[in-house]
Amino acid sequence: MAILNLNTGTINPVIGEQQVWIKANWSDPFTLEPRLMVEECVWAMPPSIDSATLRWRFGEVVTPGATSKTTISPIDIRGYYVLILQYSNEGSPLAWLGYADAPIVTDMVDLVAPNYGGEQVVPCFGLDRALQYAFIDSVAHLNPDDADDKWLRKFHGGTFNGGQTGNRTKDKVALSDDMDPAEAYVFDDPLASDSQWWSTRDVFEHLIRFHLPTNSAGHVTLPWNFRNESILPTWDRPFLETDGRSLWDCLTELLSADRMLAWSIRPTLVMGAVPSISEIAIYAHSQAPAAIVIPGLTVIAPNSDAIAIEASADSMTDIQIQNDDSDVVDQVVVQGPLEIGVGTFRISEWGGTWSPVDRAAYESAFSGVAGWDALPLSRRRELNEVFRSRGEYSGLYRHVPFRASWDGTCEGDPLFADNREAGSDDPVYVPYLGHAEVLDELPLYAGVDYTGAADEIDESKGGRRLPILAFIESPTREGDWETLQDATTVSGGYRSNPPNMLSYSVEISADNIKGAGFRCSVSGAPHHAIWPTVFTPNDADPEKTNPDIWGNYDGATMLITAAMRGDRRPTVFYPTAPTSDMIRRRFIRLEHHALQLVHIAAATVVSLDDTRQQETSDGGVLRDPMKMLSALARLAGENLTQPRKHFWMTTGRLVRVTPGQMITTANGETVNAIVTEVRLSTPIVESDSPPPARVQVIAQTNSVDLIAMMGRKPDLEDELHGSGDYRR
Repeated sequence: MAILNLNTGTINPVIGEQQVWIKANWSDPFTLEPRLMVEECVWAMPPSIDSATLRWRFGEVVTPGATSKTTISPIDIRGYYVLILQYSNEGSPLAWLGYADAPIVTDMVDLVAPNYGGEQVVPCFGLDRALQYAFIDSVAHLNPDDADDKWLRKFHGGTFNGGQTGNRTKDKVALSDDMDPAEAYVFDDPLASDSQWWSTRDVFEHLIRFHLPTNSAGHVTLPWNFRNESILPTWDRPFLETDGRSLWDCLTELLSADRMLAWSIRPTLVMGAVPSISEIAIYAHSQAPAAIVIPGLTVIAPNSDAIAIEASADSMTDIQIQNDDSDVVDQVVVQGPLEIGVGTFRISEWGGTWSPVDRAAYESAFSGVAGWDALPLSRRRELNEVFRSRGEYSGLYRHVPFRASWDGTCEGDPLFADNREAGSDDPVYVPYLGHAEVLDELPLYAGVDYTGAADEIDESKGGRRLPILAFIESPTREGDWETLQDATTVSGGYRSNPPNMLSYSVEISADNIKGAGFRCSVSGAPHHAIWPTVFTPNDADPEKTNPDIWGNYDGATMLITAAMRGDRRPTVFYPTAPTSDMIRRRFIRLEHHALQLVHIAAATVVSLDDTRQQETSDGGVLRDPMKMLSALARLAGENLTQPRKHFWMTTGRLVRVTPGQMITTANGETVNAIVTEVRLSTPIVESDSPPPARVQVIAQTNSVDLIAMMGRKPDLEDELHGSGDYRR
């Protein structure tokens, strides 16, 4: 880390010579123009831009170094490149690079020639201003033909990560040899099977390689490049639309302060008899004062261009540090998505959920009506169907809700993660069933062995998500189990084909209309077909004469492996015990799959073996986000429980501080603020005692936005499947 010690007084207290060099075309050499006077130079980071103010006197003027007046015409250097050099007696000069706008006449001495004269102000803008006029209206994509040109440019700007899959080429394509590095990623063929997601670093490099300002022939004539890109995230997948937007706008959104990033432009000066610029680099900056480790996510790179300032004894320097605590809280609470528990539920344990009165009415139907016995069998069966299709019986033998007295366990093991301390008498966590819901799918993946300990399961080779699994005891082989899943049924249905019996299908799905529960939908048979030990037929039902008509499958033996989303969230507090007697809290909820806590109960049936016996899980936490949540809570807590720093320094010394640097301390006080602006003011006056030239440095800290940061983190399915599309 560099130390800027102004207490020694060795840095020149007098602002030295200033030179203004100009040229009309970039290929031209710079020409010194001593008659242009510098009033102010500003180096800044977005959302501000670099700027400078020059002055030009015309008419009868005594030019620098002359002893008599000379007639000078007004200047018109609009569009010229401007290089301002500020010399001191230490090191190389400070350099400001940009271009001139149209001069403005501010003072006319005489409007009548030949004695007219006056002054012009020449506003100048840094080259970041040029990026505001570099509009993106094309896309660089892979050449579908196997040709020497590996990429093509077409109309309409591209959208990074704009679909359900990545749209970046797997490999970088070759660029012209004058670029370093001479390769970059481009947009891939939409039909490619190996497309990848764009990361922030990929997007940054691509934008600079393909969308810089060009001349009328479409060529980039200035020596642009990017630097410090290694600090940019490679783990994220930012969504960025570019069509019709400027390069400056896209870079500013991509490298925003709320994601702890920033960018600036720095020219590389080559000194000689005539100075030149070898490179115009777009620098990426981190706003983290130190490396921040977020387990399972990334390491946020620190700002390595750090500086500590000591000026407490320097009478020419004034430093002010203000704390903005308007948004400061005592504690930050970071929460992940609602917890998910996976378990196997025995339907037999939920007896009594259907009203005995409704069951009795459903079973008897119209059988107690006078004249019933005289009706033909076909008519009586038709009347059974009419009666049982009434709306009040729509849930009977179909809707299987959780009982209000459910104790939160499956086979005696908690469905959700057990956060109780050892030996605690606290009850097992049971969600309010009005808020809980059974999920349509399991958070488990085909092709993964979920038997054994949950924390030892490797899900990296997983395929599609599994549907709700249903197992039922075989009616012909006691102790054996059958899986009702029909693998060819995309909808996740379950099919039973008893030999020599009528075939029908059963679909087990989530039904959360009246609290958490399931729906057993039967097709090709009455809804009571799988409940022979619960349903009592009347004399018109076929079961009365043929009890085996539906194969004797008994729904009361059914085991359903399903997932429930509760009403509790994994939560981390930072700090854990604030001392305030009225705690001000900031809640941050991150609805992101990477932070999903998934627990699987012990004895959960995940499959059947070759002998038709159950294969079960040992249980445990399958996906634990607590380390990541703890790191995010610390990141947010250290940011939001401390005042934001605003740093100002005004000095008569020519300090070498640039936007993007991190001021760690100032006069011993911790700052950790990134420099956003450096302003060099050199007033132009005709006086024996002109006001002194001053340098002003501004730095500030910024709030981190965890939601914006996590919004770039891939979902779990994306991580498992590479492109993000489920393998079916």
